[in-house]
Amino acid sequence: MPKTHEREFFYKYTTFNTAKIILRDLTYRWSSPLLFNDPFDTQMDLRNGFIAENPALLVWEEIQRRISARVDPGGSLNNPLFRIIMAIRNGELENKIPEIISSLQKGEVDSMATPMNKSFKSAQSNLQGLNDDWKTLLKHMRIFCISEVQDDLLMWAHYAENHTGIVFKLTCLPEKDNALCIAQQVSYTDEIPIMVTIADLVDHQCGVGKFTELDYFKKQALTKSYHWNYEKEWRIVDFRPDQIDQLYVDVPFHPEEIDSLYLGCRMSFENREQIKKEVKVVLPHVKLFQASVHKSRFQLNFEQAK
Repeated sequence: MPKTHEREFFYKYTTFNTAKIILRDLTYRWSSPLLFNDPFDTQMDLRNGFIAENPALLVWEEIQRRISARVDPGGSLNNPLFRIIMAIRNGELENKIPEIISSLQKGEVDSMATPMNKSFKSAQSNLQGLNDDWKTLLKHMRIFCISEVQDDLLMWAHYAENHTGIVFKLTCLPEKDNALCIAQQVSYTDEIPIMVTIADLVDHQCGVGKFTELDYFKKQALTKSYHWNYEKEWRIVDFRPDQIDQLYVDVPFHPEEIDSLYLGCRMSFENREQIKKEVKVVLPHVKLFQASVHKSRFQLNFEQAK
């Protein structure tokens, strides 16, 4: 499986009991967003990026912006609209866009704008139906959450059971076709994501790309509140249309995916010795690191365990 990013490693924070199950079964649990602790995470209603009586006017204004932009707009030269935009930018055609905008502002909607406006209004009226579909899809969606970092104090407290748990260092293995190779980075913002914007629609009209409902849904799953940005999260998103009886699935992985384990600074001696024995038998290639509290800074130290 070809990689879609440049990262070599990710990290998974777990409780001690969860870590034992992972090591025993060599599976990771992928969950529906309905099980997430944040009610805003992926579970928000879909939002339109346009609310206007005459959406076609907004499209023409976006086209005009691209014509006058300093940077060349993206598009395909096989696309008629993009060829017109580039011809106007290059001075090959007289700029007729202001006249079009003027006529639209006066309500003189041309033959192109009329079906466009109807399409936009239909999308707006169908938004509730899309949201109903989205709520159903959440039951079939499975997400595996990972992080860029292994030393975040909040994540150790929240997801590794108050520093008594374990963090797995996971390796991307393109030669083993593992799912980590297609992980996608989470975006953090202060607004719930918009399904599609006017700029997205013009990109589509110019042949840059084709957006689908699946694209909208993935955008929802890969956007979180900026309050969570310390997590530096990445996700692997999958859809399981045949699974609705339980909101999770345990997915097998290759043993070589586990590179190292970081043991919490509050892990008991008994649990630490138990993990050492299990790793030595089941995954002898895995390195173990013991966390400890830094003496002068709010951070953790990690030393390889003997």
